[in-house]
Amino acid sequence: MSKRDHPYRGLPMNRFWKSAIAERSIYDLSDLYQKKFLVEQRDAIATAGSCFAQHIARHLQKSGYTYLDVEPAPFNFPESLLDSFGYGHYSARYGNIYTARQLLQLVKRAFEGFAPIDQIVEDGGRYYDLLRPSIEPNGFSSRDECVVSIN
Repeated sequence: MSKRDHPYRGLPMNRFWKSAIAERSIYDLSDLYQKKFLVEQRDAIATAGSCFAQHIARHLQKSGYTYLDVEPAPFNFPESLLDSFGYGHYSARYGNIYTARQLLQLVKRAFEGFAPIDQIVEDGGRYYDLLRPSIEPNGFSSRDECVVSIN
């Protein structure tokens, strides 16, 4: 690649902020997005991410989409504690996910047997799952209890 060349050379004008957004009317943005596939209400949808993904999850559920919740709260779990134990935020209780690497590690842990070198940390006599540190707000009482939650 020469000094004058760069990865953006040759891209259409709708790939640049100034020409795609800043210099256009809000009513003239039709060429920014091209649908690649259709998501229908019967399609199973999972969410992961930050608080924005929580809003998407709620909207999907209210709109009648098939939303996956593979880690629902136990029967008769106190409703007042659902939020602090991470129930109902995402499709599982993994807490906020801020990077693609973190999501990849969780997926590999769930489906491919990935085990990080350090899975559990002890802090003040309480034990925490490093990939899902907020699922037990006050930590687990023992390392064994934390291991059970991982498996």
